[in-house]
Amino acid sequence: SQLSVMQVDEANISQYGISLATYFRDQLEGNSKIAFLSPKKEKYASSIVTVKLLNTSNRDAVNDLLNKHKIFARWIYECNLDAIRISFSILNSEQEVDRLILTLKELNQ
Repeated sequence: SQLSVMQVDEANISQYGISLATYFRDQLEGNSKIAFLSPKKEKYASSIVTVKLLNTSNRDAVNDLLNKHKIFARWIYECNLDAIRISFSILNSEQEVDRLILTLKELNQ
């Protein structure tokens, strides 16, 4: 559920992104084919999550996300991580996060 214009302030924007990131993590937690590289503790968590798909090239997955599914994520190649960084914001909905989750599962079979 996206925030309405009346609810928008700096604290709400930040918390909304974090809540989507937490939802994303909760839905994929326990999936042995995905490793989370971002901090899980609420104290250190943010609206940006870095994951590593263990059964496929993360570079190829990022390209597929964009070109086939119109989902933007960043491939993290630094330090040979081969991971995916996903940023959640006020512009995203829970339904979009659900679509991302399903797509990542399909790409990582």
